[in-house]
Amino acid sequence: MLLTSTGENVIEFIIVLIIFVGVLALTYYATRFIANYQKAHIYNKNIEIIETARIANNKYVQVIRVGKDYFVVGVGKDEVAPIGQVKGEDLDLSRDLDPVPDVANFSKNFKSFLDSFRNDKSNSNQ
Repeated sequence: MLLTSTGENVIEFIIVLIIFVGVLALTYYATRFIANYQKAHIYNKNIEIIETARIANNKYVQVIRVGKDYFVVGVGKDEVAPIGQVKGEDLDLSRDLDPVPDVANFSKNFKSFLDSFRNDKSNSNQ
């Protein structure tokens, strides 16, 4: 059976689409595999950055945990300088579970702003 030119084009399009979806799926799973592999091999249980504070452009103060000891270091563009050691009991190690503070309040405020904007716009059109 001979296909018309349009039929051949449709079949070619479907084949190319299947190949494209296959390449996307392969890329997705390969990226996930590599990320999980790196996460498993790079993760270190003995060194952890506890907190970072920016003090100037490209200059930071960091509290790091090495083993069970805590240290304060200054981090610049090309250097890391030890500042001192800190006792663990002197640090506030409680962590916020919500990384974005007060999102619900922001959402409510933004909604009221939009409502007032809509009201002002509808009043000006009358």
